[in-house]
Amino acid sequence: METDKLALWKERIKEREGSGLTVEEWCADQQVTKYTYYYWKCRINKAKKTAEEAMPVFAELSPPAIEEENLTEEDSSYLCITWKDFELSICNQKDAIVAAEFFSHLWKLC
Repeated sequence: METDKLALWKERIKEREGSGLTVEEWCADQQVTKYTYYYWKCRINKAKKTAEEAMPVFAELSPPAIEEENLTEEDSSYLCITWKDFELSICNQKDAIVAAEFFSHLWKLC
């Protein structure tokens, strides 16, 4: 029920903004108080802000630019990513390059 009211007031506020009327004029015409109008406008803005804050943020990770032929054993490290039945092990910078390409292609597919 609350989401129905929120949707209704989103529509009403959009209608008022497109009408060219002041808030007072529109409210008098619609027989609602300006306090009710501003209450719902505030609720909509808060809901929008909360939804934006809840959105996931993605970061692009790229390995540093390196020349593969110059890699040594000292350059090795280990990272294991496990998700459900999927496991990705990165043991050295060469694997990191392949993993970065894999994620790049996966990102383009999704």
